[in-house]
Amino acid sequence: ILKSKALGYNSVSIDDVAHMIMLPCYSTSTTELLKDYSRLYTQLFSIAKKYNISVFINTDYLFFNDDIRRYITTNHIDVSDFFLEVLTLLFKATPDISGVILRIGENDGIDVSGTFLSSLVIKNPKKINELLNKVLPLFEANNKKLIFRTWTVGVYEVGDLIWNKRTLSTAFKNITSNALIVSMKYGDTDFMRYLKLNPRLLEGRYSKIIELQTRREWEGMGTYPSFVGWDYAEYFKLLRDRPDIAGLHVWCQTGGWAKQQWSNVTMLDNSSFWNELNTFVTIKMYIDNTMSPEGAIRSFCENHGIKDSDQFIRLLALSDIVIKNGLYFKEIAEK
Repeated sequence: ILKSKALGYNSVSIDDVAHMIMLPCYSTSTTELLKDYSRLYTQLFSIAKKYNISVFINTDYLFFNDDIRRYITTNHIDVSDFFLEVLTLLFKATPDISGVILRIGENDGIDVSGTFLSSLVIKNPKKINELLNKVLPLFEANNKKLIFRTWTVGVYEVGDLIWNKRTLSTAFKNITSNALIVSMKYGDTDFMRYLKLNPRLLEGRYSKIIELQTRREWEGMGTYPSFVGWDYAEYFKLLRDRPDIAGLHVWCQTGGWAKQQWSNVTMLDNSSFWNELNTFVTIKMYIDNTMSPEGAIRSFCENHGIKDSDQFIRLLALSDIVIKNGLYFKEIAEK
């Protein structure tokens, strides 16, 4: 938290709502586990509050286990009402959080195990609209933000939410809440290269943030240089001075496939130097729109005792060529 604050970031996103709320239907073992989590979360929130860092809690719609499924079935509860109950408990238990980051379009794979596993519940954009209309008044009443992610993995009628204007229009029809922020990846697919800026970021009346990734899941996850500065600078130029862009969300630690195989977590003991470089340069260019990628790199070199910044820039330029020509077929990636 302190390292991200020093770079210029003002918020952190934390996993996850499922581990922060206690339901009476839970087994003894789950209850004891969540008590342990609660003690850790309390320490984390205390640090964030001390240093004036906003905290947003991630969640899927919706997480389940056997206890939850039994509770919903036995009491004939609609899943949206259950989610409303969960949010009410969350805001009561953690009043200092700034909001929730909601993902509706991806679920845990069959190879994932854990106390809670997520499943896809929403299958069409009208259901998104119904859910937003149900929960946004609660966010407004508690002065919290709902950051709604448009990322999906292409499944059901919401599978094109990230790029289809009609699907987005249906999902957010007549939604005017100031509590809503829509979060979109920089392109119209996953965090890859050769992508034009997602045109949906330049449309709509609602507030938006752009999602960027500095721990490059498709490009080594920080095991070798995979510099994003030149690409992100072009995106920032297009977004500059747009009043509907509320900020950016930088994925620098979690996210992506092969979590067990790639354990380097940015800014902690096993951090990746290359992830830290990307994370540094991204925020510096965003905060100072006069700063070039080269200027941000030189600033990073100064902070890290790298004396020959010209050669370091050359290294990154060459690695950029390797990434874009060695890992991608340009003509396919552009589509």
